[in-house]
Amino acid sequence: MRRIFLLCLLVSLIASACRLKPKDGLNWDQNLVAPILQSRVGLDDALSDSSVTQVNPDNSITVVFRDTVVDLALSDYLVVPDTSFGAKVTLDSISLSTDTLEQDITLGQIARQLIDQGNLFGNTILNSHGSNLGFLPPLDDLSSDDVAIDASQFFDEADLISGWMVVEIDNRLPVDINSVTFHLRNDGVLLDTLVRKTIAPIPKNQFRSDSADLANQTVESQMAGQLEDIDIAGGFNVPIDTNDFLRLRVIVRDLGASRATAVFPAQTVLDDDSRINYQFDNDLQITRIRVKSGELRINAISTIQDTIAFTYSLPTALLNGQPVVVVDRLEPDTITGIAEANVLFQLADYYIDMTLNGDSINLFPYKLVGDLLYSGRKNTMDLSDSIDVFYGLFDIKPAYIEGYLGQETFSFAESINLDFFNSILGGTLDLTAPKVELTVANSIGVDGELRINQMEAKNTRTGENVTLSGSIISTPTEVRGPKLPNVGQVVTTKLNLNENNSNVQQFVSLLPDQLDFDLEVLVNKNGNPALRDNFATDESRISAFLDLEVPLEGIANELVLQDTVALSISELTLPASVTDGTLKLVLENNFPFEAGVQVFFYDQGGAVFDSLFTDGMRTIPAGTVDADGFVDNPGTATLAATINQARLDDLRVLGKEAVIRFKMTTKPDGQAVKLYTTYGIDFHLVGDFRYSVDL
Repeated sequence: MRRIFLLCLLVSLIASACRLKPKDGLNWDQNLVAPILQSRVGLDDALSDSSVTQVNPDNSITVVFRDTVVDLALSDYLVVPDTSFGAKVTLDSISLSTDTLEQDITLGQIARQLIDQGNLFGNTILNSHGSNLGFLPPLDDLSSDDVAIDASQFFDEADLISGWMVVEIDNRLPVDINSVTFHLRNDGVLLDTLVRKTIAPIPKNQFRSDSADLANQTVESQMAGQLEDIDIAGGFNVPIDTNDFLRLRVIVRDLGASRATAVFPAQTVLDDDSRINYQFDNDLQITRIRVKSGELRINAISTIQDTIAFTYSLPTALLNGQPVVVVDRLEPDTITGIAEANVLFQLADYYIDMTLNGDSINLFPYKLVGDLLYSGRKNTMDLSDSIDVFYGLFDIKPAYIEGYLGQETFSFAESINLDFFNSILGGTLDLTAPKVELTVANSIGVDGELRINQMEAKNTRTGENVTLSGSIISTPTEVRGPKLPNVGQVVTTKLNLNENNSNVQQFVSLLPDQLDFDLEVLVNKNGNPALRDNFATDESRISAFLDLEVPLEGIANELVLQDTVALSISELTLPASVTDGTLKLVLENNFPFEAGVQVFFYDQGGAVFDSLFTDGMRTIPAGTVDADGFVDNPGTATLAATINQARLDDLRVLGKEAVIRFKMTTKPDGQAVKLYTTYGIDFHLVGDFRYSVDL
């Protein structure tokens, strides 16, 4: 550790024992020895970043450094795009309620109709009630009165696009019916025929039925039905009971309207099965995905005047075996009649099968169902009514994916700052055994390839550069990844840079403070789309680390170290009466390097105003190395520089800092040496001054 001492000057003046008279005017010169500065330059100064310094058991030093040059995570490799869909679903048809109407026409009513028509045989029928009539002649062209059909409790008017009417006639008269025609018509504004059907024959105590298509009919709530052209077969010895009847039953069913004002029954008005198809970049083919975070958003708007219960489901998106099911209601606004619903559904931890049971990729089905709820209220609806549905998956972050992850090349061109050699201002240290290694750690389930396009070491202090060369540059390195089912496994690939495949020794010996690199990672080079066996988790990544292990052993060539020491010149340390003298630099060199030395003096503004040796650097000998390669005898030197009054005045007035600089070269030449933490150069600067004392 640097030690900076600001030492106080103790001055002893030896006065003469003789008594002198002031009028004598005597004076004489005295010598003053003053320490100016003291410090040490060691390897702790040369290696400014102690976090990378490894001290070995023998006190030798190894620089150990790691930095990340490639870091490729799943989030860099796969982006699940926001996917939204919009669908406007209009009604295919509007279902109306099924209705049944029954009406009896008695034999007594038929008899009275005969009387009204001037056929007096009607009286015969009425008078024969409860007995047998010997002969009943055939009765033709009879008809019933209009039967009012009131459907206003169900609808006011409907434009039908489908539907059927079933007419059943049950003959409870004592004779057969040869034929009968049923006529149904609107009885309101339209006064038009809806259905006219003839049914024949109908034996007694039996019934017959027929149906009629109501498609493309407009039906009013007020209708009238009538039996026309009733032809009754005659007979002998006919038992007469005027309460016997023809029973008419009309059943209206399967009514589908394009427009209706009605009380609508509960019905499904929307049933949409479709699929979400993801378009991933780079031809990714995803078969399975587990969601880490993200949401399903649904916005639905309905113009239907009744309440709609809608259900949106993703049958292949499962959590604990249960699919995504979203249920909500569309309640129409009482003023606008518009209904709107917004739903957010969190998909975290849902597992989505994107193969449609193995038949496809990148998609999964959904189902949207809208059910009209029975309200008992009469509303208007037509086929232009619709439900607008907007739905999509947003902010999906996968926790796991599986499939074919495509092929893509990622480039990494950056710089790494190496601060630990910053205090070495120049020169080189030809290292004997530097170790440089690229370690690729891959936990993404793909194989790949690492290419070093360029790697350059820069020493910005000296302006020198060394570009990495050799077979390591021209030959890509295969990078293996884990295989299913080894999810979470990390496969490591090491790439050693040595003197056989690169100029790594020259590369590191530059003592760079910056590494520029241009790397490429080709992901999934050998991937097979048909296998779809790639995978990754949200913690998976491909990382490459640059490892430096540099034992400080080698040959120094003009290696420059320096130290800065504060100057604090006072009247006590350098009195004004000092006139001239000598500055002596005393050094003890524990490095096995011969060193040139110079001291520069800086003013308050950081400018050099003087140097200790005006004739340039002076030399100090290297320490001698014993048989074990350790300096056991330091090199020493005492270097003197004369200093006059003017230089002393500048030092006193301007002096702020002193920088002592060493330029070291291995001695003997060409002999590699190992460096230890104990190595350093101790130095102190003292002044031997002459000054005058006036009496």
